[in-house]
Amino acid sequence: MGNRPTGLIEGVNVHPLTAQISGSGIVLPIQFQRTHPAFMEYRLCDAGVARAWWESEAEPIFVAIVEGRFRFALFDARSAAKTYGAIWELFAGGVQPVQIEAPTGVLWGWKALGGQPGRLLIGSEKPLKLRQAYPADTQLIPYQW
Repeated sequence: MGNRPTGLIEGVNVHPLTAQISGSGIVLPIQFQRTHPAFMEYRLCDAGVARAWWESEAEPIFVAIVEGRFRFALFDARSAAKTYGAIWELFAGGVQPVQIEAPTGVLWGWKALGGQPGRLLIGSEKPLKLRQAYPADTQLIPYQW
């Protein structure tokens, strides 16, 4: 993969989520797809444990960091992409929840920070087909959790 750039990855979008206060509590609007229905997984993530490198086998994925602070990393494994080999590291959550959209072929992982578990929603337009492509400590991706 030669010289690996660090930074933005083609096709990956990050959107801030804005909490709204209503009579029933705090509402965090999340849009996972452009059509209906959506398929989602809820993940309770242990603090300090890296969970990587995941990929969606058929569909772009949408990940919302809804509670807790996270270190979230993406790696572009698409050989035809301009950003092939790029790594994008985000520190998100806490007071600024975010939604991340990543295309098929971009690997991703997370680690909840701060000694507290965190919560993610992972969604797709079709039934989720996630697989762990590599363990978090693989030598094939130049990233240290």
